[in-house]
Amino acid sequence: MHLTQSESDAILEFYKTERIRVAANLKHIDRTIRLLSGKNVDEESGVLLTRKGDKAKKRGPKSVWGKFILDELKHQKKPLAYKDLMDQAMKKKNIHRSKYSNVRASILNSAFRLRAIQGKITTIEEDGKKEKFIVD
Repeated sequence: MHLTQSESDAILEFYKTERIRVAANLKHIDRTIRLLSGKNVDEESGVLLTRKGDKAKKRGPKSVWGKFILDELKHQKKPLAYKDLMDQAMKKKNIHRSKYSNVRASILNSAFRLRAIQGKITTIEEDGKKEKFIVD
């Protein structure tokens, strides 16, 4: 079989696009079968998959602030105001005052997770005051 360069390029391009299309169809078929059968594990690798059928991405390191909050509550044995907790974090972790807003955001985020998701702490407030306290 003798083909010109342009004919060879056209055929090559056709099969490359066909390969991509077929691979996408197979991925869709696999995802549909997995959803209909209720399986969320890849049969070949045994990896847990997300709802879309992709491998779950690794997340960053766990926050140290959740453990810090629980340890401080246990150590103090009394309700702690958010501001007091943040001030103690700045002192104990020897963090510069310029990073206060970062520490504040991290502690508020960790406190939210501890309260809403894990149920390990509770937030209370005094009548007539804006300040909230954390209790375990």
